[in-house]
Amino acid sequence: MMSFIDRLSVRASMVLLMVLLSLPMIGLIAYSVQKNREQAIAKSGYQLSRNTVAEAVAFERMLNESREVLQKLAQRPDIQALDPKRCSPLLGDIKHLFPRYANVVVTNAKGVVVCSATPIGGNGPVSIGAQHWFVKASKSDGFSISPPHRGPLTKKWVLGITYTIRDHAGKFAGLIGYSLDLGYQPLLPRLLPLQKGVILTMTDQQGTVVIDSRSDTEILGKPFSDTLALQIGTDAARVGARVVGSGADERLVAVIPVGDSGFRLYGVRPTRYIAQEGRRNAFHQLAIVTALAGLSIMLALIIGRRFSRQIEEMAKSVGLVAKGDLSRRIPARGPVELVELAQGFNHMLDVRLQAEARYHSLFEASSDGVLVVDTRARIVLANSRVHQVFGYAPGELICQDLGILIPECGRSLHAQHVKQFFAAPVKGHMTGGAQGRRKNGELFKCEVSLTFLDGPDGAMISAVIRDLSHIESASRRYLTAIDTTIDGYAVLGPDGRFLEANSALVKLTGYAMGELCRMTLSDIDALSANDQPGSTRRRFDEERRGRFETVWRSKCGMLIDVELSYSHGEGGEIFCFVRDIRAKLKAQLELGMSIARVRNLERAINEHAIVVIADETETIRFVNDKYCAISQYSREELLGKNYRAINLNQSGRPPPGHMRPTLFSGQIWKEEVRIMARDGSFYWVASTTVPFRDANGRHTEYFIIQTDITRQKQIEADLMQSTGQLRQLLARHRDVKEEERVRVARDIHDKLGGLLHSIRSHLSVALKQNLSPDLSRHQLVAEAMTMADQALESVRDIIVELRPSVLDQLGVWAAIESHAEQIAERSHLRCEVMIDPYLDEQSLSDDKRIEVFRIVQELMINVVRHAEASMIAVEAIRMNDHVRITVADDGKGIDPMQIFGEHSWGIMGMYERARYCGGELKLTRCANLGTTAVLTLPLEMSHG
Repeated sequence: MMSFIDRLSVRASMVLLMVLLSLPMIGLIAYSVQKNREQAIAKSGYQLSRNTVAEAVAFERMLNESREVLQKLAQRPDIQALDPKRCSPLLGDIKHLFPRYANVVVTNAKGVVVCSATPIGGNGPVSIGAQHWFVKASKSDGFSISPPHRGPLTKKWVLGITYTIRDHAGKFAGLIGYSLDLGYQPLLPRLLPLQKGVILTMTDQQGTVVIDSRSDTEILGKPFSDTLALQIGTDAARVGARVVGSGADERLVAVIPVGDSGFRLYGVRPTRYIAQEGRRNAFHQLAIVTALAGLSIMLALIIGRRFSRQIEEMAKSVGLVAKGDLSRRIPARGPVELVELAQGFNHMLDVRLQAEARYHSLFEASSDGVLVVDTRARIVLANSRVHQVFGYAPGELICQDLGILIPECGRSLHAQHVKQFFAAPVKGHMTGGAQGRRKNGELFKCEVSLTFLDGPDGAMISAVIRDLSHIESASRRYLTAIDTTIDGYAVLGPDGRFLEANSALVKLTGYAMGELCRMTLSDIDALSANDQPGSTRRRFDEERRGRFETVWRSKCGMLIDVELSYSHGEGGEIFCFVRDIRAKLKAQLELGMSIARVRNLERAINEHAIVVIADETETIRFVNDKYCAISQYSREELLGKNYRAINLNQSGRPPPGHMRPTLFSGQIWKEEVRIMARDGSFYWVASTTVPFRDANGRHTEYFIIQTDITRQKQIEADLMQSTGQLRQLLARHRDVKEEERVRVARDIHDKLGGLLHSIRSHLSVALKQNLSPDLSRHQLVAEAMTMADQALESVRDIIVELRPSVLDQLGVWAAIESHAEQIAERSHLRCEVMIDPYLDEQSLSDDKRIEVFRIVQELMINVVRHAEASMIAVEAIRMNDHVRITVADDGKGIDPMQIFGEHSWGIMGMYERARYCGGELKLTRCANLGTTAVLTLPLEMSHG
């Protein structure tokens, strides 16, 4: 079988492949026909169930709508009247609007038709009272459906839908109903299109056919003939359509109950319609497969022809290439695989041609001479370098005997070596030194590498010849350069012994050349003096080349810091360069100290000052941490930004550029400036800008050093404000003192002056001898004494207001209690005073006691004048190291804007009194109205 397949052509193989691929497709069609039939039955059953359910739901909806309409009609007075002369015109309107209704009638309790949408005629009254369904409907509570019957007026097969009419007493009075025309098509509304062959049949409770979709009135009113369908249970709506019957009588049946009416809707579809659709689909599939198979075989023949033609062309091209025609190319056309194969073959030929071209170019461009000789010692190939080295013209050596390149004294020996080499060839290559002879007879040293070649044209020898004459001169120049270098140079043997050394190394160590040649590296290396033997060698063996620092000891015993760079040679020797690094280490030490000083200086500047470096365009190139902290910008946000754009002034704009002329002239610019931070706050700095220039005098950058003077500026502002307030307070104090003098003078003049003048008048009258009969001396003296007492009381009040005597007699705490009693007596306020019993007069100095009394006195007077309060509470408590005095009221509360208002001289005076005593006064407005003043004063040291 395999031999038969192997002998097939491309076209026959593709035809056979198409035939074999068609066989599974035919089997798949047979299988799909069977599966399609099962799926078609399932799909048809699902569709039949949907149609049946939709029709049943629509009929149930129609019955519910009819019930609602009949119920409303049965409640109309004109219907309940049952008067043939007063028939409602709605009956005719309903029949006109709904053509499916054959008639709309109203009957009385005996079944006599009272009103009808269809004319009754002249044959007298029509009665349906004898019908058994009328008797059943009259006994129902409301809605009822009659079995199919012929209407007495319309003579059509109808289905009666009735509703009872009740009188005012609730007794049965008649019926109102529709006559549903069973011959009207479509009686059932089509919500979904019916499949071919589907029959919908509705039966009542007794199995009598009520509605049939075939419009066959002969079966209406008769029992349903499909006994198998009648056997399906009431759960058919949940289960779906079922297959009943067999053979030609096989069919799908779906049964749906119609609401609570007792009706059942049967959907029946014979399966032969499904089989017809399946056979039609199978025929279509078979026809498609047959056409595709034929088309595939035809395409296989065409494609096979193309393949075979392309393969024949490829075989012909390969044969020509095999004969040596490397210019032959395979045309790249046809299928992708053949195109890729042709492209790969052509690429292989191109690569070979390129390799030959590269080999030829390398052969000619080689820095060494290359030649090939045959077994007869004839030169068959030689590059231009060989001709150049031996002094021959290009191509002159081809076909010449190899002996012309050998000195005459060694030609016979060389010929014997060539014969022996061809007789017993050596694999690989052989390298050795030799002597060559140029065309002019000059002899020179060269290095020859021989390789045996076994090719199709016979055995050959390839020789690579390197001219060593220039290497000798280069070696002499190298040794001269080594000897004149400032660094020491030495060649160490595998055991670390000095083999060679230049004059710089002799001068560095102080040893003569002969002495060094008898010494090893360990003899002069001070760090390896205590090491184990061989440790220096292991240090060199860690890497093939490297560099390390060590300390050598010179002949005079001086220690020398050196840097040793080494490299291993192929013969085990070590080539070393030695450099004196004492000056370098000293410079590094000084550099480290300088860097440390610069870092310390930078750290000190960063701790104290703000540092910014900007270029000639005022672009920020460096900022320190202090600048980031005070400006609230991160370093990333500042670098690369314009310095003037970042440092906004108090107006939110960059500062003016009036400092540029000064900086351009090379002078240093100093200023104090107020700058806006990122959050909108301001800070003050004392800024010094130093311009830097390059060697050409061009400005390269600006070095800006700033000092934060925000606190200083705030102190200056506070000092100026305090100075202004102090001036205002002194002026106010002068005015208050003058007002107090005026008040005291007015009190003395008005009170004391009047009283004293009255006393003087009474006494002068009493001294006279001739008194009037109504006056007596005793009475005048008594009145004078009364006025003298009043004068004394006035003097006492003035003295108390100026300085209470109780303050000197009983102390400050008793004076506060006495003043509170006077305030309560004069202003009718409730004053509560609580003095800590641990407080004594020695707790405060004399000056502090006076100031405490004046502050409390001023606070209580302010409450009386402005607070509109009903209570004042004064509390003095001794704390650990201070006294806390609280004055609180329940008034309207002080306005916070008035605490430090422009004209709050009394409050300002109390604040200054508290500061004078080393204490603090705080005024706060309570949440529930009222004002609380807290005075805190330090205790005397002896009572702390």
